[in-house]
Amino acid sequence: MRHGGIGRIRSWSLWRLPPRARRYVLIIDAAAVAVLALLASRTVWHLDHFADFAGIALCGVLGVEVFHRVGRPHRRPDRAYQDLMAAFLFPAVLLLPPFYAALIPLPIYLVEQLRVSHLPWVKWVFNASSAALTGALAALARSLVAPGLSSTGLLSLASPRGLAGLCVALAAFLALDKLLPAGVIRRVAPATSWRSLLAGKETWVLSAADVCSGVIVAVFWSLSPVLMPTALVPIFLLQRAVLHTQLVAAATTDSKTGLANPRYWREQATRVVARAQRLAEPAAVLVLDLDRFKSVNDRFGHLIGDSVLVAVADTLQAVLRPSDVVARFGGEEFVVLLAGAGADAALLAGERVRAKLAGLQHSTPGGEDRFQVTASIGLAVLGRDGLDVDQLLEAADRAMYQAKSQGGNRLLPATGQPLAASQRGTGSGDAGAGPLAEPGHGAPQALLQAH
Repeated sequence: MRHGGIGRIRSWSLWRLPPRARRYVLIIDAAAVAVLALLASRTVWHLDHFADFAGIALCGVLGVEVFHRVGRPHRRPDRAYQDLMAAFLFPAVLLLPPFYAALIPLPIYLVEQLRVSHLPWVKWVFNASSAALTGALAALARSLVAPGLSSTGLLSLASPRGLAGLCVALAAFLALDKLLPAGVIRRVAPATSWRSLLAGKETWVLSAADVCSGVIVAVFWSLSPVLMPTALVPIFLLQRAVLHTQLVAAATTDSKTGLANPRYWREQATRVVARAQRLAEPAAVLVLDLDRFKSVNDRFGHLIGDSVLVAVADTLQAVLRPSDVVARFGGEEFVVLLAGAGADAALLAGERVRAKLAGLQHSTPGGEDRFQVTASIGLAVLGRDGLDVDQLLEAADRAMYQAKSQGGNRLLPATGQPLAASQRGTGSGDAGAGPLAEPGHGAPQALLQAH
């Protein structure tokens, strides 16, 4: 019997996490329990607080059920998940003592787990723990700035001190709601950049709208619980808007990396190239293919290969300008439209990409193996190498194959002219000298044939 219990414990998905991620998850879980216990010991109990807590929690449970019927946003393992629950968690931050703000995620997330998400329990416990810490710390920050708020005194937020308390609570809630989940993602997938996790303008706007919905719920609850259906309708419409946004994103982006998909890239590239032709502006195209990428999948498995693709995508977005259009064309092939870049600027941009990719250190989840993956890059310049998107792609594709045939980890222009020493990669002998430096790599499908 004891061995059976030990076996069940050993089968927990917690132990399959990388050591750094496992320690982080356990620290957050333990901190949430400690904070709950500390706040419970210092809370003065009132029946009104219990009633407000129960009412807000019931609204959250009803919200879970409605969201379940409307549809849930898609979860991505390399991105923080926006669950739109702040509309029901944040009112407790404003209306109740910090203990209730820490406790309220538990019943709401439990119903969501049993009715909707069915996550591994280690993920559910972490989600509930991080939400509890977020609510508790935001409520503590609010109580330090504007103590004494309650469901009967919420309208005192109109005072300067009350507004300051609201702003502090909003800032603390939004920051912790992003940082705590991002911390575990970074430890599970170290190649995922902080920029991709925290810098998305749309996700911050959505989070702010979600938390502001919580302010509306708190105000309506303080006026009269009878008004709550009026406050909930906009929240359900926000859920529909999120689903619509994700449908649009799914139609235009690559699900694995978040970059543009081939069809959307062609639409954007055609528009930019046509404008460049009309206004006599420069433009260029880069085609990248990862060197010996098949070795990654063969040696470490496709999950590690996928994490490499995500790291490459994040690097491209970090190194290039927001105006450049970046896409994954399938497999290990990427393409970039450099808007407004002539031959010299495109060479410099392509070399920055090559050098940055060659310097990336990838690792397996346990950290047992570390390796590098380089890229062969072809460059085509508008006017010199082609007059439309298809011609530029074809020219850059040929240059990329030539770079690969010369050993990889290099950038070649479509003219075939060698680069200056300061712009030239060193071939497969520098960054490719790690465990994946063995020769032999099947030629990838041509971009124009595959798409």
